[in-house]
Amino acid sequence: MAKPKTPWLHSRPMLLTKAVLALFLVYVFGSLAIDSGRWLHYFLTFIAFVLGVKFLTHFIKTYGKK
Repeated sequence: MAKPKTPWLHSRPMLLTKAVLALFLVYVFGSLAIDSGRWLHYFLTFIAFVLGVKFLTHFIKTYGKK
């Protein structure tokens, strides 16, 4: 029997790591975006896209199997 998987969204180390990384990136790019507002828009669009793709692929891998 396979051991039960921890739900991906509720695994705390992963969540904490992503939160810290996201805050760091937002801080770094936010401070860069003070110089030009266009960079912040591109960055947020990119982050939203990457997180969306990651979540979708993981969701399909985890819940796609029956």
